[in-house]
Amino acid sequence: MDRFNKAALEIRDLNPAVALHHQTTALKPGPFVNSLCKKPPSDMNDLRRRADKYMQMEELAEFRSQARADQPAKPEKPIEQTYRGRGKEIALRDRPVRGPKYSNYTPLNASRAAILEQALAAEVLAVPKRASTPPRADTSKTCRYHRNRGHSTEECAALKDKIEDLVKQGKLHNFVDRPASYRPRSSSQYRHNDRHAQDRAIRSVNNVDRQSPRRLPTITFTDADFQGIDPEQDDPMVISVEIHNCIVKKTLVDQGSSADILYWNTFKQLGISERELVPYDDPLVGFAGERVNTKGYIKLFTRFCVDEQESREIQIKYIVVDAHTSYNILLGQPSLNMLGAVVSTPHLAMKFPSDKGKIITIHADQKAARECYFASLQVAPIERKSKSKSVHVVNSSASVEEPVWDLDPRMNDEERVEPVESKREL
Repeated sequence: MDRFNKAALEIRDLNPAVALHHQTTALKPGPFVNSLCKKPPSDMNDLRRRADKYMQMEELAEFRSQARADQPAKPEKPIEQTYRGRGKEIALRDRPVRGPKYSNYTPLNASRAAILEQALAAEVLAVPKRASTPPRADTSKTCRYHRNRGHSTEECAALKDKIEDLVKQGKLHNFVDRPASYRPRSSSQYRHNDRHAQDRAIRSVNNVDRQSPRRLPTITFTDADFQGIDPEQDDPMVISVEIHNCIVKKTLVDQGSSADILYWNTFKQLGISERELVPYDDPLVGFAGERVNTKGYIKLFTRFCVDEQESREIQIKYIVVDAHTSYNILLGQPSLNMLGAVVSTPHLAMKFPSDKGKIITIHADQKAARECYFASLQVAPIERKSKSKSVHVVNSSASVEEPVWDLDPRMNDEERVEPVESKREL
């Protein structure tokens, strides 16, 4: 637990749900993992509390077993205990020793300890109830199957029979030692099988959500993408998107942002209840290093390329921020990666594949971009209540009109920043 917590602190913006999932999957099989499967923890704090309880139980059991083993042997003459079986009383010392279940056992290509770990991880084998260490047992040997002392895991006859049962059922065929002529893989691939379980646990921590590489279609930009833009201006990528049945203009595409931001004024004008916000406790740092206060986060379906026949809709996790800005939404790396978008600032265009694989192109709104730039030069206005204008825009891909809100509160006639030097007319 301590090593996992130290490793988790080194990962930036680690999702608590991802950390909880990989913490539980990296644990060694046992009663604690079985209890987590029956009743999954609600969060990391719940997992730590339950882990502390199980550690206390194991320490107490270990202390009792050690104390029982350290007790001096009584000099009294051992009393012969008897048991009744098949109508006869047989002395315990004369009880027949249990022999092997099978006369021949399948040769294995790994140790029984490694096979035990794999069988427990695959949930094809369940460990029995923990057995107490018998008196005068060899405490230098430990059995992982019975979780007691007296014999090693390799010497455990019960585990040997269980493994043979699973081999005959075809559940452990990968551990059968076949002749060299029938081996599908080279012998070098079977080295270090004793550490296979440990390596698997390390890989599960280092390779978080390792999946097959994502494949995207080829996206290129040509001179034909200079559509109706002024190439002499360095304008930002500002587009329009559709959220909550409203077309929201002045949406900034920022490839340097690590979060998708929905500003508070925009959130209120979309008509969404504040009760739908989920608390957001992770730190959000601004451009100058200052901490930004957040209202929470919300997941909203967002449609791109609303004025074309071909569009695409994805669900974006927006962090709601109460800040003064001339933009309504800031789209960062999470949404762009989910969309598979490629942005070209010289062309002021963004391309991404549709659900059918067709490449969709969105061009920036230079007029809106310059309006946002001029608004950002204004002095922050005094807050005042004003009624928002409601207009309608006809979507070419739909047969009905959709409401559009003018979500820019910064365009007014208040004092502007003036240069210090003299000015010349252009």
